[in-house]
Amino acid sequence: MSTNDESKLDKAIRGIGLILGEVKTPEHRGPTMNFYQAKGGQLQFSVAPPKYRPTERSRPEDAGIAWASKMGAVFIEAAPPIPNSDPPRLDWANSKMVFAMSDKDIGEILWGFSVKSPEIRLIHAPDEKQRENCKTFRLKREKDYNGSPQWSISLTEKKNGKETRVSLFIKGPDVMRLKTLLEGALPYIMGAHKT
Repeated sequence: MSTNDESKLDKAIRGIGLILGEVKTPEHRGPTMNFYQAKGGQLQFSVAPPKYRPTERSRPEDAGIAWASKMGAVFIEAAPPIPNSDPPRLDWANSKMVFAMSDKDIGEILWGFSVKSPEIRLIHAPDEKQRENCKTFRLKREKDYNGSPQWSISLTEKKNGKETRVSLFIKGPDVMRLKTLLEGALPYIMGAHKT
C-alpha cells in the first residue's frame, strides 16, 4: 500500500469519526426491575442518569465542562390491576403512577435497611396540602409467611380526592434485589459514570 493510499484511508477514517461524533444516539430505556402480583398490580424500577447542559468553554481551545441540568433518579412506575378483568390486566393507561427517587430518598431507604427499620416511608408532596396531593412509597416488614420473612411494598398517590394504590408482598430475595439496585444506582444517578 502506498503512502497516498494510507492518507486516503486515514482521511476516510477521520471522516467517519466526525460523522459518528455528530450523530445523536437515541436514548434507550434501560431494563427495569419488576415486582408483580395479579391482585396487587406492578411496580417497576428503572435508573436514569443526570441530564447535562451543553458544554461550556471559557476559551475555544478549552476542553470545557458540562453541568448537570437535572439530577438522575430511580424511577418507580406502578399500575394497579383493572378490577374484575379476566385475564388480569394492569391499568397503565388510566392509573399509572410515577415516583422519582432522589439520592436523598435512596439514602433514606439504605439507612432503613442498615438499622433494620420495620418500616421505610418516603412522601413526596408538591405543596403544603400533603394529605390531599402526595405520593407515598412504603416498604414494611410484615409477619413471616410459612416461616419466611416477607415485606409489603407499595406506592400510593392521592390527587384531588382520588387515591390510587399498588401494594404487593415480597420476600427476602426481592428485598435483596431492591437493595442491590439502589446501592448500584446511587453513584450513577449522581453522574459518577461521567467523571
